[in-house]
Amino acid sequence: MSIRSASALSLAVLLVGAAAARAQPAARQAGASACLDGGPQPLLVQVRGTTAEFCLEKDAGGQAGEGLRCYAVDLPTGRLSARGAPVPLPPADQRPVVRAAAGAPRLEVGEGSVEVCPPGGAACKVVAAGKEVDPGLGLSAELDETGQRIVLSYLESRTRVEVFEVATARLLGSFAGRAPELSCIFARFVGDRLLVSERECGGEAKQVWLTTLTGKRIAVLGGAKRIAAVADPVRVSGDVWAFTSERGDAVVLQDVVTGKVKKRLALGSAREPGSVVAAADGAALAVVYGEARLGELAFVDLARAKVTRHQLPRCASTR
Repeated sequence: MSIRSASALSLAVLLVGAAAARAQPAARQAGASACLDGGPQPLLVQVRGTTAEFCLEKDAGGQAGEGLRCYAVDLPTGRLSARGAPVPLPPADQRPVVRAAAGAPRLEVGEGSVEVCPPGGAACKVVAAGKEVDPGLGLSAELDETGQRIVLSYLESRTRVEVFEVATARLLGSFAGRAPELSCIFARFVGDRLLVSERECGGEAKQVWLTTLTGKRIAVLGGAKRIAAVADPVRVSGDVWAFTSERGDAVVLQDVVTGKVKKRLALGSAREPGSVVAAADGAALAVVYGEARLGELAFVDLARAKVTRHQLPRCASTR
């Protein structure tokens, strides 16, 4: 039962008398007693309306009950509730940090090509990289919002980004990274533009920039006060997108066509990258922290450019 439901039930109990109150103690306390059990990294994060949902891995040492504990947070108030019984723990490679959108095509990434498989069993389309892919670092792939275009990022003699039309595998754009000394590059669509991140493999991003599909640089992400962003930018309106710092200290609203920074919202102190997850639905953006900051959550009302921070209760086993 959610806290909101529990609160309504408590009021009803007070009205009908002490005998009824004694009959309902578990229901009254169910929402209030919810606490985060598990960790350290939030998984399957999603936002639906103004409710954020996520799961935590609970390692019970092989005992019964091991699996994912899932929770919901009312973003305006920070009220936490448990989402049913623990669910079985999926394999390590099937524990996405952000929950995939329902009905999105499935990507099967191979050594030098990607299969784009629409939902419903339709035939998959194969898109192959234009050059030889470094087998040690492999290939990354992202679809645009419509599922009609795909961007591939990989290392050959140097880092490379390629954009294709899915239906025909026609090449729409191809360009090299801007930092020859770096071996890892990742690109994703932000509307009709790309967000490109170049980094030391396994390390922090060194260059993050906005570009056209053919590689013409538009701006550094964050402008004069540059940032590296977590994986999931969010469209605010038109060409303005919200980018959450991978250090969890800011959200930047930036026009991806002109490169102009519209607003920068402070979220708190910066921490090590890798512990921040951002997800959104419409104008509600949730920034969920993990690792040492597990239990911290920021709600960004994108329509009003307002930040509300919450500290979610942690069970004794996670402290």
